[in-house]
Amino acid sequence: MLRAEIKCNHTEKEMSEEFIIPYSLLEVAGLSDAEELEISYQDGAIIIERAEPDPLTSVPIELMNLFADLGISDATVRSVLMKGEI
Repeated sequence: MLRAEIKCNHTEKEMSEEFIIPYSLLEVAGLSDAEELEISYQDGAIIIERAEPDPLTSVPIELMNLFADLGISDATVRSVLMKGEI
């Protein structure tokens, strides 16, 4: 079984719930319990997808250190990489 946590923001109150996904369901969906999953909800449905790899893992540490020295946050670098602006 894979334990997953869903965080929802309902109007004024934030909720955090845990639920269990059976391996057989992951297998049928072509997912593995070893990979990172993104869980979201939309229009009354729970959406479980493979998480996209973090684009920062492709940036050399020396370059990340330079960005940090210049005051450029990881979030900014990630956003630029994801938009394909470099």
